[in-house]
Amino acid sequence: MPSENKTIKVKSENEKIESEKVLFVEGKDEENFFEELLNYMGITDVQIISYEGKDNLKNKLEAITKTPGFSKVQIFGIVRDADEDVRGAFQSVRDTLKNVLKNNPYIKKKLKNTVVQI
Repeated sequence: MPSENKTIKVKSENEKIESEKVLFVEGKDEENFFEELLNYMGITDVQIISYEGKDNLKNKLEAITKTPGFSKVQIFGIVRDADEDVRGAFQSVRDTLKNVLKNNPYIKKKLKNTVVQI
């Protein structure tokens, strides 16, 4: 039986990041699924944030890097549906990450001695 709801979630863009572990999900369905899964597994230190659809990934990713508390994030996962094309979905996330990372001096500095896994 799932434990009580303890997984950290952000409800609006005005809130801050409160965890070192962030799961960036495509929409409400993924948000609800991962919240229940993590709670069931007893994992309560992951903050789930929705980027509200694949077309918003780039803008929301850029915005989240400027959200208060982002500097303490150590693990950042992205979940995206592969509705039609698995390779295309993967490439889309990968390209978005590359573009956001290369254009953000703070991220480049933070990742200087870090291994990025995709």
